[in-house]
Amino acid sequence: MRIGESHIAYLTSLRRTECVFDKCVVMDFSKNRLSVSEAKEIDMVHFLAGLGYEPAKIRNNDYWYHSPLRDEKTPSFKVNRRLNRWYDHGLGKGGNLVDFAILFHGCTVSELLQNLSGNFSFKSRFPNNHLREKNRRSR
Repeated sequence: MRIGESHIAYLTSLRRTECVFDKCVVMDFSKNRLSVSEAKEIDMVHFLAGLGYEPAKIRNNDYWYHSPLRDEKTPSFKVNRRLNRWYDHGLGKGGNLVDFAILFHGCTVSELLQNLSGNFSFKSRFPNNHLREKNRRSR
């Protein structure tokens, strides 16, 4: 199982081992800040759920969403859960969780890692989040 948002929220243990498809990853939370490689291991489906986005349809390992990055009526934002990668067919862009979060929040890698570690809040830092929230609710 990939690391979900609930695992990130409390960051209590010094070391945690997570196994993903027979590959184990040791997460070191003693520094209270995630590394980029640790952030990339966060499950995209859980991350999107934490932002309030649920898949419109699921086919095997592909989770289809209305794009969180733009307005659309037909779901064209795909997350491959096995690979933990996303692709927005309308934008022609894709990548890992770090790539997505930087686009979504309009932040730097450093600010993203601070937020994921619980030391920073996007709500107070980036005023355009309320526009995405309004668009998401109007669907």
